[in-house]
Amino acid sequence: ASTVDSSRVRTVLRPLILGLGVLILTQTLSAALGVSSLQSAYLEGLLANLRVLGGAARQQLETGVQYGKPLGAFAGGQEILADLQELAPSLDSIQVFDTTGKILFSLVQTAPTGHDAVGETVSEDLLEFALTAKSLNDPFILGKHRHIVFPIVKSGTVQGFLTLQVTEETIRS
Repeated sequence: ASTVDSSRVRTVLRPLILGLGVLILTQTLSAALGVSSLQSAYLEGLLANLRVLGGAARQQLETGVQYGKPLGAFAGGQEILADLQELAPSLDSIQVFDTTGKILFSLVQTAPTGHDAVGETVSEDLLEFALTAKSLNDPFILGKHRHIVFPIVKSGTVQGFLTLQVTEETIRS
């Protein structure tokens, strides 16, 4: 009688344990996908916000250039960067550089990471991306840094670029 009872218990428990295991596995996968989707949505929202704010800053810089001021001699350049930093504290650095890669204005929120000083040059990879990219809608990723690049144009000719930099650490925090 005890072999019949233990056989019945196994018959009932085996599908129950298997079902419970499948339930736990599906819940774990669902939670992981949910977190991943949330992170992706946050990143897209952050980048969209930075594109809007960067576009407004680019517009201000282009207005000065349209009135005949050379980009490097634009008196309010540093203030525009400071205003942008105030509106977007998640930015690690903001730079304006000319078509040769020379940094004209720079504002660094966190410890220096790479070339960030006025008068120095941006990395060759970033300059090449800025000069050759057909679409600047997607951020350029260089190491752990995402750069959003905006061309500064006068009468159809690129005068320089505004770049906003965010690190992976900032995005995760």
